[in-house]
Amino acid sequence: MEDYYKEMEITMMNADLQEDLEVIMTRFLNGMRPNITEMVEVQHYMDMNEMLDKVVKVEKCLKRRAKLTQTLTIKLEIGEIPS
Repeated sequence: MEDYYKEMEITMMNADLQEDLEVIMTRFLNGMRPNITEMVEVQHYMDMNEMLDKVVKVEKCLKRRAKLTQTLTIKLEIGEIPS
């Protein structure tokens, strides 16, 4: 996510785009996957750094969940967990 934000910042600087922070934050959130956007939108943040921190935490949480789901699915398939 930090790379995506840096890329967006560089693109905006190269285009000499001057926008309000709220517009930038909205543009950044709209570029996220919908499940990340939904989870971040319901959280409280005051500035771009706080929002970026929330995005990174949500992304890590979703990756952990996906990995756990994958592990449980494999264990069910091989019979380690009774269905």
